[in-house]
Amino acid sequence: MEWVNFTTTSAATRTDTTATLATIGDISTDVHMAIMSFYFYFLWPTLIGLGVVTNLMAIIVFVDMGLHDSVSISFLALSIADLLYLLFSSVVAVTAAIGIQPWQSGLTIHVYFLGGYAAWYEGLFMETAMGIIAYISLARCCCVAIALKFKNTFTVRRTLVIIGAILCLAVVTRIPLLRTTGLYWYTNPANNITRLFAYFNEDFNAKKEVHDIINRTIFPNVLLIIVFICAIILTHTLIVAARTRREMTGKVTVASHNHKKEKADLSLQTNQTGEKKAAEESRGQTLSGKEIQVVKQVTAVAGFLLLAVFVLSVNSIAQVIVPEFMSGRRYKRLYNVTVGFGSSCCHLNACVNLFIYLRFNRRFRQVFIRLFTCSGAKQT
Repeated sequence: MEWVNFTTTSAATRTDTTATLATIGDISTDVHMAIMSFYFYFLWPTLIGLGVVTNLMAIIVFVDMGLHDSVSISFLALSIADLLYLLFSSVVAVTAAIGIQPWQSGLTIHVYFLGGYAAWYEGLFMETAMGIIAYISLARCCCVAIALKFKNTFTVRRTLVIIGAILCLAVVTRIPLLRTTGLYWYTNPANNITRLFAYFNEDFNAKKEVHDIINRTIFPNVLLIIVFICAIILTHTLIVAARTRREMTGKVTVASHNHKKEKADLSLQTNQTGEKKAAEESRGQTLSGKEIQVVKQVTAVAGFLLLAVFVLSVNSIAQVIVPEFMSGRRYKRLYNVTVGFGSSCCHLNACVNLFIYLRFNRRFRQVFIRLFTCSGAKQT
């Protein structure tokens, strides 16, 4: 997510903007500030606060369950990445809310630039979380669609290595850009006030363009394609599994009603054995109840990611097609609003996973009840 300028404009600029609104296609300053205030003071604090609490709970539950399989480790890593993303998001949101206030100019720290610096690390963990979800979706897709080839591929050790590689990739692609910016103390000779500012080297703009192409255009769209394809395959698998179970149940029911009392005991026993064998063969070709719940859990998590990544991808593509659709340029207010909406989708994606785990993971639900409810405490 890019740090954008949400500061107010002068009255002259506001009048000029209103007069030429139909020509330039940007939104008015009043509408812009109303929407951004809704983001700053209601929606983002609610989502971030909820997300911090839910991810902390999920981390505690996964650790208590024991990290014995790749699925639990993957979802634990996702909860940690989401938590770090939301913590840096809280820094960005708070500094942005303070940065638009006129009284902040008297502070020793220029909070607007401080928040912008924190935004790079917010994006780092957001991309890490996206990569982890893409890996989870791909792993489940392979284990379900081509089970014989990938049954023992995604081990605990390999999962840890892949998650570490995702984090390293997100860090490495950001290092060139982070080396061009930093924080420094600046004393204004006019009023002799020293404040903490951010600095940008002369290479910042060039490296930012490369960073945006890789991290905000290629990376999100590749993840979008991977997760979308995996979600389709997993959804199709669920539909086939449900149909197979219904057909298997129907065959057994019809066969049981067609038994005739006048048949010899030996003949009846032979029919029942054949039916049992056919049912077992059908059951072997479908998913178990536990596997179905895991697939549902992964599909739900992937669905929320698809929403967030789709909004980010549309924003990135719009920037490429319309260069003026950017902070500080012709369509800056419309850009700020759409980026804020994308941030809201990312916050939502980072805070709903606990409820998905509770819905589809029976063991997670049992441990959660034991740890965080009064009934669980009484049973303990």
